[in-house]
Amino acid sequence: MVEGRQRGWMLAALGMLLVSTDSYFVRLADIDGWTMAFLVSVVSLPVQLVLQKVLEGGDVIGGFRASPRGLATVGILSGVSQVCFITAITRTDVANVVVIVAASPIIAAVVGRVFFGERTNRRTWIAIGITVCGV
Repeated sequence: MVEGRQRGWMLAALGMLLVSTDSYFVRLADIDGWTMAFLVSVVSLPVQLVLQKVLEGGDVIGGFRASPRGLATVGILSGVSQVCFITAITRTDVANVVVIVAASPIIAAVVGRVFFGERTNRRTWIAIGITVCGV
């Protein structure tokens, strides 16, 4: 069995690989942004339900009943995010969109510090500085 930290690194690497290549698949599909967003939603809902069932091992519907507002908020924000991402891919260079996506953790760290007073350790700020140079 893979240790927790190793699993985290593997998932991060897989996520990076998927995010950096999905833009090209959106372009290759050659369909409008709304149709692609619909198709992504149709495919992702069953996948998320299966993952919920496997990982949580519980009643999926019970999870919906436990937090309907939270789930609705996450669903709406995820949908808007997908539409914006796919529309951006269809209207500009893939490289521009991927750079913006790569910068989002940096923006999140700065927003967390400025608006919520979250403390970020020195190593993280150094990594952010290096990342800014790379992005």
